[in-house]
Amino acid sequence: TNGDKWHKAERTSGKFCRQFKLPVNADMENITTQLEDGELKISVKRMAHERKQSKVIDIIEQGRSSDDVKTIKATA
Repeated sequence: TNGDKWHKAERTSGKFCRQFKLPVNADMENITTQLEDGELKISVKRMAHERKQSKVIDIIEQGRSSDDVKTIKATA
């Protein structure tokens, strides 16, 4: 949650099951857990953002007459 921490307190006895939806950038290979004094701590790191490379594309602009054609380079 954009740097925010999430905390939930529950006090029950016996077995329990809890499921969480993780964000798409969660690093599933580096999840750590710690159980101490009945408190379970789960840490999920985020994967580094991949920087997409820029791509140059041609934009063809055609005017009213067929002779009026311009090609423009644009970065996407």
